[in-house]
Amino acid sequence: MKDLNLIPKSLIVDKKNKVKKTYLSILIICIGVIVVTAYTVPVIYEMNLRNDKQELEKKINSTTGYGETVNEFNSLKKAVEVREAEGKKLSNNRIDVLGIVNAIENSCPDKLFIQNFGSTGNSESDTKVVLKGVSKDEDTLASFLRNLKDDDYFNNVFLSSTSNMKENNGTAFEVTLSGIKKSDLVIYNNWNNGYRICYEPDWSKKADKDGNVLFTANKRLTSTDADALEITVTSTELTSKEFTDKRINELKSELEGFAKIYTIKTKSSGEEAYKLMYMGEEKGTGYKYLELCTVKDNKGYIVKYKSDPNSFEVKERTIDRILKSFTAIKSP
Repeated sequence: MKDLNLIPKSLIVDKKNKVKKTYLSILIICIGVIVVTAYTVPVIYEMNLRNDKQELEKKINSTTGYGETVNEFNSLKKAVEVREAEGKKLSNNRIDVLGIVNAIENSCPDKLFIQNFGSTGNSESDTKVVLKGVSKDEDTLASFLRNLKDDDYFNNVFLSSTSNMKENNGTAFEVTLSGIKKSDLVIYNNWNNGYRICYEPDWSKKADKDGNVLFTANKRLTSTDADALEITVTSTELTSKEFTDKRINELKSELEGFAKIYTIKTKSSGEEAYKLMYMGEEKGTGYKYLELCTVKDNKGYIVKYKSDPNSFEVKERTIDRILKSFTAIKSP
């Protein structure tokens, strides 16, 4: 018996067309996926390469910065080693190394750097110190020379040579300092509070329980109280500027007739410091004061010189030398 196909031919054709369309759709989708993949994969790969390049550049830059830091550290280390060697040589000849370094550092303005320190001589009178360094410009160098001469620590200050630097438009220099002037001042070291200062040889000294020290002249030039030098040490978290501002505010409220003459930024022990000159009254008598305010290692130092105004004018150069002699030190 013969089977009969009763399904309409049109239905079969429609079914075949649908299958073709399905295959065609799948083919189009596959081609689209391939095209999109062919486009996006290189883009993603390029982005990854760009990111890798940026990371490498960062590592290279950090390595370069590290190299520069190492070079800078080695230069500073070498400069310190040279200073130590020269210091030992001077010390062996019983020359005041700390005084020399203090005089140089206190005279250095901002943006002037000593790179090399050499010395010769067997005594203070024939000591010769050669400094090589770099300053921001000629005006900064001139200020350094002027400070050295005003300090009056060395017999002679001579500018040996200068040259312009092409790298940073600075000025390289060589300065020769010869002979240390004989001082009639006496050195006092306070190891507990970490400082050193010079004072008049005929003065008496008195220290309180807090370690503050008062030097008093035994001879009076006038009928007022004798000249006095007082060093006060306190713990502080303030900067030298904040410490000085606080000191000025205290004087305004505590000292009768307080009148500030000037405040000048300077250096002491290589740190920022401020010199303060003012007038005031104690028990109805007028006095003139000169103070040095500085902070080092969380210690605030106030070095105060008090004198009769007329006596002050006569001894102003000596008073300035006394304050400049102040140096923060470490216990041996």
